[in-house]
Amino acid sequence: MNFIITKKCFANEIQDFKIVTETLPFLTFIGKDGKTEGVLADRINKLRKNLKIKAEIELLPWSRAYIIAQKENGTMIYPIAKTPEREKLFKFCCILYKAKTFLFKLKERSDINIKTLEDAKKYSIGVIRDDIKHKMLENLKFTNLELSASQEVNFKKLIGKREDLIIANEFVLKSQLQEFNINENELEKAYEVKEADPNRYIAFNLNVEDSSIEKIKSALKKIYNPDLD
Repeated sequence: MNFIITKKCFANEIQDFKIVTETLPFLTFIGKDGKTEGVLADRINKLRKNLKIKAEIELLPWSRAYIIAQKENGTMIYPIAKTPEREKLFKFCCILYKAKTFLFKLKERSDINIKTLEDAKKYSIGVIRDDIKHKMLENLKFTNLELSASQEVNFKKLIGKREDLIIANEFVLKSQLQEFNINENELEKAYEVKEADPNRYIAFNLNVEDSSIEKIKSALKKIYNPDLD
């Protein structure tokens, strides 16, 4: 799930934000009244209120949001994982949420046993093409990756036993299972991928002034404390 904010900064206040995010059930989605709801949407809406930002949150595909954040001055994107490559593209600010990453298998697959990361390389793993977890596993020398355009495709392959594992953020997995009408009792954690950074950040276009980023950081501290997760 992913957001962008475009803004102008005048003296001591922030104005004229454009906020963009990807739809993810439970985290950010459009409610019955047409307004954004969800755990992260609530945090962003409180941030908007505290900083007197009038613009509503808009929903866009992540790939589009990611490109806008790089190319358009005065933008903010979140939640986004931090990597050395991305630190060259954005100014990272603060943690918006954190969650561990796991390899999941069907509970009935007693033939799958993983005690080390090397063990996992024996099994096929469903990943979203060009997702941060895809790139991480590639960097860890995994060669058995099943690339898909969406997590829904990965779930279908997993349930159909056309792949052995999927990799997912535990914070997002439950909402995705609900979205795709999959019983969460069918899956279980096979291995915690401790190499994956659990933090998801707010980050800014490189042209955003540091003083504006500090205002966002200060306001978010009053809303969310990642040390309590």
